[in-house]
Amino acid sequence: VETQQFPGVGRPLAMGFATPRRKDKHERDSRESRLSDFEPCKVFVSGMSDRDSEEEIGDFFSQWGLVALVYRDRGAWGFVHYATREGALRL
Repeated sequence: VETQQFPGVGRPLAMGFATPRRKDKHERDSRESRLSDFEPCKVFVSGMSDRDSEEEIGDFFSQWGLVALVYRDRGAWGFVHYATREGALRL
């Protein structure tokens, strides 16, 4: 995923696809069988400022696809959930 510049931020945003920590094949296969194309795709984002609101982050990432949810931690990271996998793959 390419680094993007968020307006008003001094450092570039680092993005990557969220993957589960456990690599258990059975769990992975059962999870993949439950997923459909309409499930949201979660993308990890780091480098967010305390001044960036969830709405501003969602607006920024909506240029690649429909953003269903933005989750922010108190730190400088969070998740952007796209409505479709295609939206997240456009990053």
